[in-house]
Amino acid sequence: MTDLLFVCTANICRSAYAEVRTAMLAPALSVGSAGVQGWVDKAMDAPMAAELTARGGDPSAFRSRRLTIPMLRGARLVLTAEARHRSVILDDLPATHARAFTLGQFAALVREAPDGVRGDGLVAWAASLRRPVDARLDIPDPYRRGPEAAARAAALIDEHLAVVLPLLT
Repeated sequence: MTDLLFVCTANICRSAYAEVRTAMLAPALSVGSAGVQGWVDKAMDAPMAAELTARGGDPSAFRSRRLTIPMLRGARLVLTAEARHRSVILDDLPATHARAFTLGQFAALVREAPDGVRGDGLVAWAASLRRPVDARLDIPDPYRRGPEAAARAAALIDEHLAVVLPLLT
């Protein structure tokens, strides 16, 4: 079972970065990533790899994957880059509704969490709120948009991870 599965479009920018960054920041968590239209066995996109390297990470071992139903079934928490990724997941496997959120949505919910709520209890609490996804919390896709877009995406992911990871570990 994977504790945390990150999902984006192709699994070479946002979810790839989030996976490797989470492995750096929270090594106790088992983490993976995939893309809803994922390429198979591709390296991390160069601008995102540069952002990861600048933060002390090593993108060289990363290889992209396409999202599968078994991956979703095996994840305790699924965090997507955009609301549309979550919609694809819910179309494919509606049973994930209680553990699939956008990363931005989940970070916003975690900021409101009652004291002492952590781990699986945090996921259950967030699911119980049944709030709609707000696309304004999406992480914009930096693919082919240059180093500035990659830097913005990496900073936003890091901001959300700083909120989420302490309460998941």
